[in-house]
Amino acid sequence: PATFPAGVRIAPVLAVAVLAASLLPESAVLRLEWQRESILAGEAWRLLAAPFTHHGPAHAAANAFALLVACALAE
Repeated sequence: PATFPAGVRIAPVLAVAVLAASLLPESAVLRLEWQRESILAGEAWRLLAAPFTHHGPAHAAANAFALLVACALAE
């Protein structure tokens, strides 16, 4: 079987995560979004979660596509 570099294998997973995050209800997005005060209060996980929350499926799809292209170019 063919083997792929790590960036090529992880890119589709991250792209699906970005698209799935766009389908979250607004209440969940508010708990994941970047909030400086919350991060300073110890919710450091928001640094990783915030990039996956988006303002609609079109924005998420564009970011997922850019992620796939960037990972392919990085290889």
